[in-house]
Amino acid sequence: MNTLESAIQLPVRIEQWWHAQQKKESASPVIERMQKAYASFKTHGFPHVKMEDWKYTDVRKVTEYPYAWPVKNEHRLSREYFKSFLLAGLKDVYRLVFVNGYLQEDLSILPGGDNQFTVTHLGDDKGTDHYEEYLGRVANMDTPFTALNTALHSDGVLIHIKKNAEVDKPVLVYYVALTDNDLYLIQPRNIVITEPGSKVQFAEIFVSKGVEPSLTNVVTEIKAGEGSYVDYSRIQMEENRNFQISYTGIEQQKNSRIDTHVLCLNGAFIRNDLHFTLQGSNCTSIMNGLYILDDEQFLDNHTRVDHAVPNCMSDQLYKGILNGKSTGVFNGKIIVHPDAQKTNAYQRNVNVLLSDNATINTKPQLEIFADDVRCTHGATAGFIDEEAIFYMQARGISKEEARKLLMNAYANEIVDKMNVEALKDPLREYIAQKLK
Repeated sequence: MNTLESAIQLPVRIEQWWHAQQKKESASPVIERMQKAYASFKTHGFPHVKMEDWKYTDVRKVTEYPYAWPVKNEHRLSREYFKSFLLAGLKDVYRLVFVNGYLQEDLSILPGGDNQFTVTHLGDDKGTDHYEEYLGRVANMDTPFTALNTALHSDGVLIHIKKNAEVDKPVLVYYVALTDNDLYLIQPRNIVITEPGSKVQFAEIFVSKGVEPSLTNVVTEIKAGEGSYVDYSRIQMEENRNFQISYTGIEQQKNSRIDTHVLCLNGAFIRNDLHFTLQGSNCTSIMNGLYILDDEQFLDNHTRVDHAVPNCMSDQLYKGILNGKSTGVFNGKIIVHPDAQKTNAYQRNVNVLLSDNATINTKPQLEIFADDVRCTHGATAGFIDEEAIFYMQARGISKEEARKLLMNAYANEIVDKMNVEALKDPLREYIAQKLK
């Protein structure tokens, strides 16, 4: 099938899926939001490179395929097969495993009858009160892929922590794309609500197996109540035929803190949008990112922090390692609104190029409309430090080993900042293998 035919067919299939979905849904408050989102997607279509936020990201590379819509329980993993994935064997965690967008319950470990917090999934009927109350309340519906997900998401995790409660174990959410039999458009939706004073650690982990491409279009909405704490990780390790577009919307209330860790370690095409809105004073927002690219892999990290109120702090560090003919994009925007006096905002993007053919496009941005603030941003791109390698060689370390040591130390600065200890050692080992 040629590119033009494929590009035409995908919207046609989406229209068919939309009508099929509407027949299954019963009337509820959320249907109106889904209909509004679908109308927005139909009006605007897929983004294109003439849009400023997508100027380096040509989505035709991932929308030209004739994707199928996954069917629940059509593909299932054996317990042994699931354990072959990195991080799948971690103990003392809550676990949700989604295969092609749908929960596989026999591989999942959910909490019991604790009435202080809920860790579950949206399910078929999507009938929970929190689902209806919070769907589409934090995410930006003007983003085309977010609108498409809102209209046609399949399943996903729902986490709700009551006032002053703490989830006693990390929540690990595995998204497995299985594409041995077909090409799939997979659309999970995640909703996290933390009431005042509550705490949770959770991670989204993306892996894949199969001979065909897939496109995972995932949206996560986090609403952090006053004084709550959320530690959130996104770990992308899909194979070189898989594509992913993600949007994470985060809304913070007074005295809340959110730590984010975005690790892009493999995948053919990745676009990540991370959008913070600080709505209460004394919020803290931490953003750590690592991306390691090789061959012809493509990655675009877009971050945005809206400081809307006084006395808040955001700190962002994204580090990249690019090899082969890979292409990386970083666009970080901090907006300090007129009322956001006493804001502290920091942003750094640093990149190491291991190949003359690798490309990085980096664009840190500050828009400041208040006068009593402290804001800094910066970006660097360069090759590995030859002086450091020479210094190590002078002490008996081979050039190749010196290079590996430097790159691992560079990458592990981000891993070390993660707060879920069980994730660290396996990720360090994976990164060491990737940097060989």
